[in-house]
Amino acid sequence: MKPERIIQIALLLFVAVSVVYFVAQETKHSVVGASAQAGPQASTTGNGRSAKVIAYYFHGNFRCVSCRKLEAVSHEAVTGGFSEELKRGDLQWQAVNVEQPENEHFASDYRLFSRSLVLVKFKNGKQVEYKTLTKAWELLTDDAALKKYVQSEVRSYLEAI
Repeated sequence: MKPERIIQIALLLFVAVSVVYFVAQETKHSVVGASAQAGPQASTTGNGRSAKVIAYYFHGNFRCVSCRKLEAVSHEAVTGGFSEELKRGDLQWQAVNVEQPENEHFASDYRLFSRSLVLVKFKNGKQVEYKTLTKAWELLTDDAALKKYVQSEVRSYLEAI
């Protein structure tokens, strides 16, 4: 067999194994995510329902002006647009410093690479889905558009519980 053919087969095999590995990792993270880390936050809501949504804002020790603005506008969007859902316990807002040792797991649980706003859906005490609101950074200069985006995404998650 020619050396070129051996190299070609080895490269194809490498690509195939890599694709299988990444698909397996993606499936594992998107379905299961951080259910093992959910703990008491995934309990039954105050109205007896067994589903809820948590809106997390993940930050670090250093908090720049843009990071603080993203948190403030997102918090206002959640608390101003969903007061009843917050009271019932169907929705929670949590700002979490991922640089604290007890919160470091969130970085891998939700594959965080920067300050992020993440919606997490729980059913029957287990995490079933999460979504990172990456478009929030694009809308940072337009408070009204950012609030509308956050509220739309939260509403979408709440409708499905």
